[in-house]
Amino acid sequence: MKHTLKSIGVAAFLFFGATLTAQNNDNNLIGKARGAAADCLNEYHQQGIAIAAGVETTGICFVSGELHKVTFYTTVRCHNEPCPKPASLLVATVYFDCENNVTLVECNN
Repeated sequence: MKHTLKSIGVAAFLFFGATLTAQNNDNNLIGKARGAAADCLNEYHQQGIAIAAGVETTGICFVSGELHKVTFYTTVRCHNEPCPKPASLLVATVYFDCENNVTLVECNN
C-alpha cells in the first residue's frame, strides 16, 4: 500500500511539473511573439481593444522540440454582466522553429 501511494505521489509530481513547464514555455513563446508582432498589435492597443493569445503546437521536430504558433486575437473587456460576446478578429500569427526562434510574423490588418 505504501509503495502504491508513493507511486501515485511521484506520478502526480511529474504530471504537475510537466504542466508548469508547459505553461512557462507557453508564456515565454507569447512574450517572444508579442515582441515580434508589436507592429501588428500596436494599432489595436491604441484603440483600447483587449488582445488575447493562444499557443498551438503545429509539429514535432526530428531531434528535439516542437514547432509552435502563437495567435493573437481581439477580445472584449467587460465589467458588467451580461457581457456581449462579439466575434473575435484574428490580429496576428507568429510561427516558431524547433528552437523557439521566430520564423514568420503575419499581420491581419
